[in-house]
Amino acid sequence: MLIHRVDQAIQVRLLTEAVPQLGRLLARHNAQQPEHRFRLRVVVHAGQVYYDHRGCFGEAVDLAFRLLEAPQLKQALRLTAAPLVLVVSEDVHRSVVRDGRAGIDEQTFTPRVVADVKGRPRRGWVSEIDPPNAEAH
Repeated sequence: MLIHRVDQAIQVRLLTEAVPQLGRLLARHNAQQPEHRFRLRVVVHAGQVYYDHRGCFGEAVDLAFRLLEAPQLKQALRLTAAPLVLVVSEDVHRSVVRDGRAGIDEQTFTPRVVADVKGRPRRGWVSEIDPPNAEAH
């Protein structure tokens, strides 16, 4: 999903409200319908997105998808019981997570993902969204 950012507050709301709520809903779905259980990888990144007749494109889109598809993030999901793993870009980590905005606990994020975009390694910070602890994210 692409969200048009009005200001940096949207990133804070995604990390403190939307993603934890998604984790809770997913955990509830999995508990109520174990035969249709699934888990998710989620990425939050901010940057310039361009559009043409084929859809959206740009370095921000490339980075978001490379972080989302990184083997390290897929491994993180395999190794946890949490229904959702979140990866944020270095930019989001530096400007939102590291600053501790709105009570975001930086300690829940670890630098576990590296994605290559145009020959440059870009780091992603991973957090497991586990419903009992989702309020802390």
